[in-house]
Amino acid sequence: MKSTIIIVLALCICWTAARSPPKPGCENDCPGPLKFYKELGCKPVMMNEGDCCAQRYDCDHLATRSKDKCHAFGREYNPSEELREEDKSCLGECTCIKPGEDDPTWACATVELQVPSAAGCYRPQNASMCFPGPEVCPPNADDIAKCEVDGNTLNDGDYFEPAADPFKACWCGPGWKGEYEAPFCKDMREQKCGMELHDMTELENNCAPIWSVGQDPRHECPRMWRCQKDDDVVTPREKDMGTPETETPEPEGMTCKLGNLSMRRGDSVDQRSTETLDCIKCICDIPPMATCLRLPKDSCYLTAEEMADSHEKA
Repeated sequence: MKSTIIIVLALCICWTAARSPPKPGCENDCPGPLKFYKELGCKPVMMNEGDCCAQRYDCDHLATRSKDKCHAFGREYNPSEELREEDKSCLGECTCIKPGEDDPTWACATVELQVPSAAGCYRPQNASMCFPGPEVCPPNADDIAKCEVDGNTLNDGDYFEPAADPFKACWCGPGWKGEYEAPFCKDMREQKCGMELHDMTELENNCAPIWSVGQDPRHECPRMWRCQKDDDVVTPREKDMGTPETETPEPEGMTCKLGNLSMRRGDSVDQRSTETLDCIKCICDIPPMATCLRLPKDSCYLTAEEMADSHEKA
């Protein structure tokens, strides 16, 4: 319980800081789902000239784009056009299609990523490859290249994330010398998420992206989405912080949408499950998108004041 409280307290501190006026500083230290906004082409809106961190992002262009075209990474595509090679990353083959009378949408090929190998065989891979290569079956198992990483022995083609650099995606291979660089590793902060290719329905319905504990929304892609539910209720920020509720109106553009719900900065919406041991907690952090985190279930029932008190007693 102690570790859970510390994690949630850190989240609370992060959100509280994000509600305060942004201060000049390094862009990498700014709060919010920066990778998410950048990929969608949203423009940062600063509070003061010279600030590095945005107080909100302008994503109005998403609602005014042409409905008779597909969109991805700042480009328009006509039906039957394929995604440009330079935008594919490892997102697969995608084609803009127009199904009947519906608006154009992306159709992307599904690729099987997990291909089992026969006993004594393996599939080599490195950072320049999107998928494992052809199966290799050496006559002697000792001929398979080995890598020593964080106290573990890995075989050629094994995937790992180094403890010293958690944003790197790496594969063991011949010639490994303990350096987290190409061709063994790549920086996942530079990889595209492909939300416009796979998640346009969620974006159009004002669903909120979800990150897991341990992920950094500034640099990593969301793994799930949280859409509005019929019984959703917005918890005002004053109640969540244990202060009197004032329902102070926000300036124009300083609110988030979760479906049809409007949230002021600091307001939250919780999704508590009686069947699983986790919950989804969403907050209006850096508008206009609500930001969600998947947490242990017990943390959904704690206010910020209770979390701080629990942390002091832990």
